[in-house]
Parts: sequence; C-alpha cells; structure tokens
Amino acid sequence: MILSRLIASLIFILAGMTFFNAPCSAHPISVSDVYVEVEPDRLVARIEVYVEDLYLFHNLPLDADNKLSVEEIKRGTELHRSFLEKNFLILDKDGTPITPNFLSVDEQDLPGVAIPFEQLMFFKLFYHFEYPVSESPQFLTFLHKFVNEKSAFPAEVQVKVKPPYGRRQQSLLLPNQPWTTEIPTKEAATKEAELSPQEQMELDRQNSLGMRSYGETYAFLYVEPNEIRLETLVPLATLSGSLDIASDPTGKLDLKQQEELKPKIEELFRKSIQLKTDGESTQVEFDRIEFFGVAIRDFSKNRPPQVVSMANARVGVILSIARTSSDKNVELKWELFNEFLYQVSLILVQGENTEQNTLRQVDEQNVLTYSLDQNNEDRLQPTSVFLSPDLQAHLDLLHEMQSGIPCQKRTFFVLVACLILTVTISTFLSRDNRIKSYFLSVFILLCILFTALIINSQWTIQQSIIVEFESMVNAEEITQQLLTQVYQAVNERDETATFEALENVVSGPLLREMYLEIRQSLTMEAQNGAVGQAGAVEVESCELLSNNFDNSAGPEFRYLCRWNVPGRVEHWGHIHERTNSYLAEIQISAEPDDQGQYLWKTTELELQNVDQKPISTSVRKF
Repeated sequence: MILSRLIASLIFILAGMTFFNAPCSAHPISVSDVYVEVEPDRLVARIEVYVEDLYLFHNLPLDADNKLSVEEIKRGTELHRSFLEKNFLILDKDGTPITPNFLSVDEQDLPGVAIPFEQLMFFKLFYHFEYPVSESPQFLTFLHKFVNEKSAFPAEVQVKVKPPYGRRQQSLLLPNQPWTTEIPTKEAATKEAELSPQEQMELDRQNSLGMRSYGETYAFLYVEPNEIRLETLVPLATLSGSLDIASDPTGKLDLKQQEELKPKIEELFRKSIQLKTDGESTQVEFDRIEFFGVAIRDFSKNRPPQVVSMANARVGVILSIARTSSDKNVELKWELFNEFLYQVSLILVQGENTEQNTLRQVDEQNVLTYSLDQNNEDRLQPTSVFLSPDLQAHLDLLHEMQSGIPCQKRTFFVLVACLILTVTISTFLSRDNRIKSYFLSVFILLCILFTALIINSQWTIQQSIIVEFESMVNAEEITQQLLTQVYQAVNERDETATFEALENVVSGPLLREMYLEIRQSLTMEAQNGAVGQAGAVEVESCELLSNNFDNSAGPEFRYLCRWNVPGRVEHWGHIHERTNSYLAEIQISAEPDDQGQYLWKTTELELQNVDQKPISTSVRKF
C-alpha cells in the first residue's frame, strides 16, 4: 500500500515537472503599456511590450533548450513593429485613423542572449511612434486589435495620455473596445487649475453633461405624470455586439446605413427591454433613434444627420409607455447585454429627485420596480373651474330678476297702448263719457308710472348685483386656474386626452385653435423641435375691457391678461428651460353644466404677443 502511494506520488510529480517544463502555447494574458504625449502638431507614443508578446503574436519557435534565440527576438521585433502600426489605432474626432510614423525601438532592456521561455515576461521592448495632426486634437479615440487565438484571456493595453494642459488621463483597453477622451484646451485647463477639487468635479460634470465616460452606457427612466419614458445612450461599438453589422471599429456609418439600422435597433430594444405597469405589458412607442458623433454634447439640439464613426459614435434611443392615475408601480426589465455591455448605469428621475442604479445580468440585478403611489398623489387631475358659492348665489338671484323684467316690460307697453287707445277713443265720446275716459286714462297712467317705478327699481337692484358680482370676480385667480388646466391638458401624452381635458375649461371651436397656439409657443425649435412640458402658470395682471350680462347662458368678461409659463425639455439628464411671457385678450364666460351648476370657461383668446426668453441649459445631478 505504501509502495503504491509512493509510485503514484512520483508519477504525479514527474507529470507536473513535464507540464511546467514544456513550452507553453501562451502566457495567460498579454499586457502592454502605451504612453501618449499630445503636442500641437503630433502625438508622440511609447508602446512598452514584453518580449513574450513576440512569441504570442508571431509564433516564434523556441530552440532545443526551450529558449527564444537572439535571432528570433530580432525577427519578432520587426514583425511586432508592423503589428503595432496595424493594430494599435488612434482616431480623430471623426473616427478616422491617424497614420503613425515609426521612430525607433529601444532594445536596451534585452540581455543580448537567448531568453528562457519562463523569463520572457522579465524583459521589455520600447517602440516609439509619432502621429502627425494638422491641428491640436479636441477628441482622441484609442483602440487595439491585439487578438491571439492561443491566449485564454483577452489582451490588455493600459493607455496613459498626457495632454499639453491639464491632468493625465488613462484607461485599460480590451480588444476592439474603443476609449474616447477629450483633450482640454489651455483656457479650460487654466480655469480648472484655479478651482477646488469639488469645483473641478462640478465643472467636469457640466462640461460632459453628466456623462463621465464616452464608452459607458447610460439609461434614464423618467417617471412623468402622463408617461414612463426610457432614454438610452449607448456607444455604437458596444451596441454592435448585439447587431448584425460590420465589426470594424475604424469603419464609418453613412446616412443610408443609419436608416437601415434603425429598424434593427428598434427590434433589438423591443426584444430586450420590457416596461410594465402593474405587471401588465403596455404598448411601447419609439420616439427617437438617433446617431451622435463624439463631439456632440447636447443630444436634444436640432442638427442635420451626419456620418458617424463606428469607434466613437453613440446611439440615442427614446421609448415610452402611457400611464394612468390608477397605475401602482412600473417595472423595467433590461436584457440587452453582450460581450461589450455587461452593466448599465440607470438613473431614475421623478420630478426633481433622482436615484442611481446599476443594472447587471447576474442575480436578477437587471430588474427595477418602482412604486407610483406617491407620484399619483402629486399628479394634477383635469377638472372644471366652478363658480364659488357666493358667485353662484348672486348669479341665481340675477337670473331670477332678469327673468321677471321681460314680463314687467310687456305690462308697461300694454298699459301705454291702453292709455293711447283710451285717449284716442275719448275724442269720439260724449262729454259725460269723455270725463269717464279721462278718469280711466289717469288710472292707466298711474299704473304705467307704478310699473315704471318697479322696472326702475328692479333695474337698479340688478345693476347693484352686477357691480357686486364684478367686484367678487377675481380675474387673476380664475384666469390662472383656467390656464393651468389648459397647459396641463397640453402636457398630456396624446391628443385625445388633451382635448378631453380642454373641454373642461375651453368652449366650442376655440379648442383646437388654442391647443395649437399653446403647443407652438412651447416648441423649442433649437432642441430638435421638442415640445416643452409646461410648468406653473403665473398671471401678472388682468385688466377688464368689457362685460356682458345679457348673455342668456351666463355673464361674459373680457380681459387683457399677462401671464408667464416656464417650459422645460429634458433628455438624457440635461435640462433646457425657457419662460414664455404672454399678452392676450381672454374672454371667460360662466356656463351651466347638466346639473345647473355654473363653471368658468375660456370662450375667446386672442394672442397679441409671445415673448420667448433665451433657453437655459443645466445638468441633472446623478
């Protein structure tokens, strides 16, 4: 038994020695370092590689002593020079590769003799290249294609960039995964140097619109009163891992190819992303699919389509679902992952509040559920603007008095007619009968005077009620309530809901006209024609121009009003705001509903001026 164990142990040791002494097909990983110094007219790069990379990427043979000979090292050095020129790429902001010029290779670290295989990682080669540029670069994209089928792990390249001004930047690159960085100007670097670390971070956040990395995938889930909106910004190179498109990171995507790719992207998102309310799938609408170059900062700006680079372009996708006040929760399930996309930075936005999450493919970390209860409580529901009880009582009394005046007027005219008839007939009567007719005429005249006094008294009381009614009407408050409902209706997701809400506060043919005018005033042409969400209405003044209490339906008031409304558009975490100031003649009328309760409605609106303030841009903190 002991002998058999000794034999087994000896066999195991010999097998292990054989394994470790045999030439390995590859080191577990290739690691290189690149140092790039940015100069006004060129980029100077030093690429440090281990001698083992010569063996890995060029199939150099080992000699009988399991060593890499001096001759093979020399041959591998030349082969690797061409390999680096072809497979380590620096691209300009348009994604065009910058052609390198070889300067030299530093071999001083080599021992000058054959190197044992197990020591190939002890020695380095230093390659020097320059990349001529016509002007100081604004953006640079780095990527490598160091792919070796023998290696069990992807090659790593640590890139460190020293711009002419500002801080050094660095990133660890895997094959075919580009890294884009912005090169600061002298002015920007000088300004940053004068700031505290906290101020520098805030400045970086503002300048980058909150996007800390050009290679990261960002998603924003907006919980709005009328919709749930998911906005995704993903690098095109990352998305290519899930699409059937050319994988060459140095390629370009022209306008025709972009249009052909949009349906594929929509299909991919429909298949990979689920948005549900209360566990039920809802119709998803795709609002936008756009391609952005690396130099684009503001993803809402109205700009013509342009050819983009596969290496540094980003794809913006906006999709949304409708929501109702009865919805209790929303669920997002993200299943869009690939070899380049293994996590997503998700920012949940509700009003002014934000919550940051990370979606991953493991442990059900790709599902987010959010309660809408509080959001539903804060939601402004469409409603009518009713007259106050005091105004309603005055209006009822006024209508009661107005209903009696026509009868009194008819009595007055009948009595006048009788008087005229009596006087006329009396001229044909005898003297005795004429005297009697005179007494009758006097009586009728007294009745006429009495009726006139009643009519005058009623009219005086009616006028006092009208004056008191006018004094009780708070034009600014009523106008603000009506306009608030109007703008809230315009904020609705679809036109059907908009017009249903407008019917509460707008009467007749004015509905569509008012909707179109308000919507047009909220449109921000510079922001891709987006319609801003209207904020709180502020009525500055209302000047009474005229009134009409003879309308059978109810009194009408015409005012010259001034009011302000802030409009807001937000996409991908950056906010555009503009306040519109309006001057218009507005006619509001009291109209009865089916139950006889009177409510205020806007019956006429003539916009005289819309003053649109400059658009301000800010970045949401997340």
